Amino acid sequence: MESFPVHAVYELEFPEFTAEISVLSSTHLQFEIKEGRYERTAIVNYEAQKIRSGVFIVSWQDEDKSTVVHVEDFINRKIFTFATLDDNTFIRSQGNIRFIEELNEGAYH
Repeated sequence: MESFPVHAVYELEFPEFTAEISVLSSTHLQFEIKEGRYERTAIVNYEAQKIRSGVFIVSWQDEDKSTVVHVEDFINRKIFTFATLDDNTFIRSQGNIRFIEELNEGAYH
C-alpha cells in the first residue's frame, strides 16, 4: 500500500471508544466517535504522510483546537493515537483497524 486509502471507510476500535473514519478526499476526512465522553462527529482537514508501505502518520486539528495524531498501520490493522483535547486533556491509546468499505479495490492488500 503506497498511498493513503482515499475514499475508504474504516472503524478504529479503542478500549475507551470506537470511531469511524470516512476518508472523503486527499485533504478531508470525517470522523465519528460513536459513544462515550468523546462522542462527536466532525469533518476535518488532515495530512497523511507515509512512514513505510502500509503505515501512515495522520494528523489534524479540530475547530475547537483539539489536535490528533495517528499512526495507522494498515498491514497489521493497528492504530496508535495521540490527542490533546480542547480542555488540555492528553490521550494516548492503541487499537485495531477494521475496514468497512474498501472503495479503492485492492489498495489494502
